[in-house]
Amino acid sequence: MDRPQPELWRKGNAGTAVAPPGFCLLIATFDNFRIHSKFFTGITDPQVKAQVIEESTYVLEQAEIDPNQASFRSVKFPDRLIRHRNFELFAEPVVAPDELQSACFRIDQPLHPADF
Repeated sequence: MDRPQPELWRKGNAGTAVAPPGFCLLIATFDNFRIHSKFFTGITDPQVKAQVIEESTYVLEQAEIDPNQASFRSVKFPDRLIRHRNFELFAEPVVAPDELQSACFRIDQPLHPADF
């Protein structure tokens, strides 16, 4: 399947209002790769901040199962996509059609555009 060149997604780039300002979606390796929201703006330790950025940077891709939607692939863990399962987000390898479907997200305008 030919895919367009992915663009790197990280909090702060245009059109990427996924989390509130100052927050990112962190892959919590200590919690079975569940996605945690992390307030990174106030982190003062440069090593910790670098680790948080590394573990919360994603490639925005065209979703494999629905080309009208998007998927977010982890840069640090490239075999894992963000997917929703049991009302939570996880970074997991996806193969089966139902897994691919749960890794699809519709990109839309923020609910409060003035806040972003």
